[in-house]
Amino acid sequence: MALAGMLKVPTIADRAWQAWCKLAIEPAHEATFHARSYGFRTGRSAHDAQKQIFYGLRSNANGHRKWI
Repeated sequence: MALAGMLKVPTIADRAWQAWCKLAIEPAHEATFHARSYGFRTGRSAHDAQKQIFYGLRSNANGHRKWI
């Protein structure tokens, strides 16, 4: 019987390895992301993205009001 398709509960060692990899990789990738990128980022949410859109549309940049 093939064991490759079986799922298992991650052990403490598996979780520790995953956390270590995340801590090693995340800072390098965060530095390359756009400042207004919100998807799946630590400390950012959909509410932050909505707030940014609201403020951008509410502004009177160049003397022009923005409408949707």
